[in-house]
Amino acid sequence: MASGSSLTTYGIDILEVDAESAYPNDHSWTTCSGGRIRTLSSRSRKVELRFSSHLRLHAAQPACQSRRSTGTGLPRASLIRLPERNTPGSYALSLRAILAAATTTTLPLPISTPRISPDVATPRWIPASALYVCYLGLDDPLVHSQVVAYIHGLGERGHRMHLVTFETGKLTRARRRRLRAEMEALGIVWHGMRYHKCPSLPATAYDVLRGGLVAAWLIRRHKLKIFHARSHMPMAMALIAARLSSFRLLFDIRGLLAEEYADAGIWRPDSLPFRLIKCVERIGIARAVGAVVLTERVRDILFAADDERVTVIPCCADLERVRSQEHLRDETRRQLGIEDHAVLIYVGKFTGWYLQREMVEFFARARSVIPDLHFLVLSQSDPSWIAQEFERFDIPSDTRTITRVTPKEIGAHLAAADAAIAFIKPCYSKISSSPTKIGEYLAAGLAIVTGREIGDVEALLESHDSGVVVNSFSPESLDRAAHDLAGRMGDAAHRARSLEAAQSLSLVAVGVPRYDALYARMTSPACGGIHRA
Repeated sequence: MASGSSLTTYGIDILEVDAESAYPNDHSWTTCSGGRIRTLSSRSRKVELRFSSHLRLHAAQPACQSRRSTGTGLPRASLIRLPERNTPGSYALSLRAILAAATTTTLPLPISTPRISPDVATPRWIPASALYVCYLGLDDPLVHSQVVAYIHGLGERGHRMHLVTFETGKLTRARRRRLRAEMEALGIVWHGMRYHKCPSLPATAYDVLRGGLVAAWLIRRHKLKIFHARSHMPMAMALIAARLSSFRLLFDIRGLLAEEYADAGIWRPDSLPFRLIKCVERIGIARAVGAVVLTERVRDILFAADDERVTVIPCCADLERVRSQEHLRDETRRQLGIEDHAVLIYVGKFTGWYLQREMVEFFARARSVIPDLHFLVLSQSDPSWIAQEFERFDIPSDTRTITRVTPKEIGAHLAAADAAIAFIKPCYSKISSSPTKIGEYLAAGLAIVTGREIGDVEALLESHDSGVVVNSFSPESLDRAAHDLAGRMGDAAHRARSLEAAQSLSLVAVGVPRYDALYARMTSPACGGIHRA
């Protein structure tokens, strides 16, 4: 074929691929939304197989073709719908069909144009290899919903993911093997480190130094290209690791950390820890190739309007996991002994900026509007924090339930509820907050009551009319909110609006695709060379 030609016919002699086998290296295999990608060679010609919900065949440039040749852009992929249940056999069957079509199909060639992901209109380069560093442990439920779930999704989309966590419990050999096996089953290579707590500042400094050194070693050993720093402590580790290794830096800003500690009364604005964290934040933003924030409001504060490095990704929820437990409503209510009650639920922590006193006061006032209302509290925190508030307002013990459940059981308890509450202290740092519980509440179709000035929550709820936003925590405001909430509980139209709003916080439709697009940009040649801080 002439060097300048833009058409060719592909002959393929490899007809099967095992969709369940492990990939031997970065260049020939990777996962992709439940399937695999493989580049198959046939003499001087090659094709790439990519499939997620569909199977696509993309023609790549023949080895003999000049890089200066002009082409017609991206190929239109041959398309075959895969079965609902994906098995190695079904993939092999579909691959036979697509490869058979490829032997007689003429496709336009892309010459140097990056391929476009079917999910997002962003250039997709080779799958990324990333080290994700999280300064929390796997025992924290938040890590499973906001770290592991995302990394698993990215692994399914083709990225090679390593995870570093800092564990509070003793890391015995048996525990390491168990946690490593759990993560391996999700396609994640896990590295556990010990978290040190006391004395606070020296212990944290030691963790940061040790974490930076270990991260540099892992990046060099496993040839990882992206350092994904989740929040400020891992960002400090990245700055240390950059002295010893090269990578592209992703600063995942989970909130205004220094301001959060100040608003909680733990740090003073002029204290050394506050100033150190703000210094790490400034340097991290300046040196990052990519950045993530949780809300539009904090994006406008930290970044210029035309800064293309930053992506807004709120804390998303696994909507399907929550909805899959709706059928457990009656059983869960029976187990809790609340079959004949309307149920208000709270999921989360207490103290700090979580206002347990105001939530209990709202419950007390709402009982005058909804006499059979029962308060179901799910928390990993010390139950005495909220128990003393129930006593303060003389709440009968048979109208409340305080318990602790595993992350897998939260969906069933949400299904047992009729309404949900989340009162958080309205302060400056909360403009960067995206409570995970809001997505879970909406996914369960619950009527929500919450406060103002919490990230983008107010804008989301009001735009879909899917919740009650109190103007203040005064008695009058709480009374009005109680009457408004009573009118929404059990209303089918309100439930439909809640489910619609939940789509904006979907892990599968929003969270993972946005991270995937960001990884794709960071690994593309247009992003520039490997960043060395």
